[in-house]
Amino acid sequence: MKPIYFPLTYISEPAVEALASCFEQTAVYQPCSRNIPETLQKWAEKRVLEIRVPADEDNDRLERVIKEYKAWAELHKGSELAFFKSRKDAVPFFDETSPSQIRSELKSELKKDMQAEKEKTDLLFNVRLFLCIAQESDIRNLEVNQHITSFEAKERNMLNALKGGDEFDIAEFETPESENSLQRDDPGTYMTAERTEAWFHLMQHDPEKSALFVTDSRAVFDYLTEKIQAAETVLCLERIPFCKDRSDEKFQSWQDNLKKYLDMLAGNGSTDTAVVPPAQGNRNFSLTISCVPEKTPSEVFGQCAESRYVRDEMEQGPGKYKNTVIGLIEGCGVRGER
Repeated sequence: MKPIYFPLTYISEPAVEALASCFEQTAVYQPCSRNIPETLQKWAEKRVLEIRVPADEDNDRLERVIKEYKAWAELHKGSELAFFKSRKDAVPFFDETSPSQIRSELKSELKKDMQAEKEKTDLLFNVRLFLCIAQESDIRNLEVNQHITSFEAKERNMLNALKGGDEFDIAEFETPESENSLQRDDPGTYMTAERTEAWFHLMQHDPEKSALFVTDSRAVFDYLTEKIQAAETVLCLERIPFCKDRSDEKFQSWQDNLKKYLDMLAGNGSTDTAVVPPAQGNRNFSLTISCVPEKTPSEVFGQCAESRYVRDEMEQGPGKYKNTVIGLIEGCGVRGER
């Protein structure tokens, strides 16, 4: 059973490293086969990630609308992230019953009296448009955070270099760590419900099914487990070391045991496999596993979907796995660290 990263379509390098330390390979969805981020392609070449594009039609149209949106954002001196923040309480612009607000602002022409099939087609297009813009926002936000982290490291090095004579008290010039460290943004905090629903709609078009889903967004994990009352936390592993050598027998044994545990958890709920990570290292992260018994992934994510078209596409009948497993990775540069 291969884990699927959700609901974002871009993964930071520390998060990929954490995933690679737990799983042989993780699948990540892309809303379009064009302009896939280079870092994701690099990890795909190393077979750490599997890039999936569940829907890949109308790419020329998609790129044209994105180009128009960027021109609109520049004209209004806005950014993707600012746009999302301003719309946290607004109706999602991939709503199925009316033309999207963003495309109205772009002066795109959509007919209000579309037939049901046409509405569903445009819904998928709007979902992919939403995820493309969200991805660019996430990448830019991550770059800003990396610059801030680099600046803080240089500042600390400079202060340490100033520590010289006995008469010099560096404490007078230092800012308390709690005040000096800026809070790193979790992209999943912004439009959490809309991101989850958009991703779920894309997932419904993936022919390769799984019952294991993993995120590095605490906001997303909390949203989903609060929304799904039946979700139960079944495993909490702290201080898992990052894998330095994927050929290491200890790491391979750890991954094999974790895979067996998760397969049994998704299949029949049995968890008699011992899950013990390798010895701690200098850099560590944590893994929390939650299980939703007797619920398929479509049923779990469907409870978060407002769109009737998304709900209509939910799979019916039993699948290979009868339970849904949701994982959260946190710590040491991974989003969600506190």
